[in-house]
Amino acid sequence: MNKNAIFDSFGYVLKEEGFIKLTSKIIPGTLVVEDQKPFPGYHGENLPNPEKKPGDIYFITKKAYSWEDIMSISYKIKKFVDLKFQNYDAQIHINTNIFHSIRIRGLADYEHIEQLQKAYQSEGIEFERDRKFGGIGLTKLKKFFVLKAIDENIFEDQEMEHTYYLVIPRLLSWELFRKLTNLTRSNLSDYNFDAAQAVIYYRNTLFYTVRVYGCNCSIDKAHILRNKYLEMIEKHQ
Repeated sequence: MNKNAIFDSFGYVLKEEGFIKLTSKIIPGTLVVEDQKPFPGYHGENLPNPEKKPGDIYFITKKAYSWEDIMSISYKIKKFVDLKFQNYDAQIHINTNIFHSIRIRGLADYEHIEQLQKAYQSEGIEFERDRKFGGIGLTKLKKFFVLKAIDENIFEDQEMEHTYYLVIPRLLSWELFRKLTNLTRSNLSDYNFDAAQAVIYYRNTLFYTVRVYGCNCSIDKAHILRNKYLEMIEKHQ
């Protein structure tokens, strides 16, 4: 990968989130949940949702829909619904349960949620019935990336500010990743960041990465952070 090269890729992000169930401004009897803190490990300025707008909204669906179906239906909806939003295919794992969903980001008002649900419903999407839901879950989010190779093994997100991807040797179990992230934070006093894992496919290459948000990374800081993760991974083989 050439330095400063900008490239499109596809993959997924694994991250831990805290969910609350919405009980109003939705289609009655459906299951809609929200993650109000999409970057829970970061404590500082530059958060993408500083106002009291909806956080990341998840429409829990009755069954799994293909990524292609979600993308094509969302594209169609954006032509006839006057709302700005981003859509993603997402799975939420809580305990032994797996919930399929469409994640919505960027809605300007909670009042728009039911309108958007009805648009998806009109295109054949069936929603899960209301049920008990809440707590901490692990989300697998499929998405496109637009990245810039700011240095070898370090990529900068071109669509989300203050977001970087640090290449590591392998995908880690979530329990180990959480442990190594806590150890990394405790060993670096001046680093304030949220962390997730991301797998990025580009041409014939697969990159396992740590997605970091909010560390105000210079190239030097990003190298230090990556090297600390590599050190921790080596110690916990």
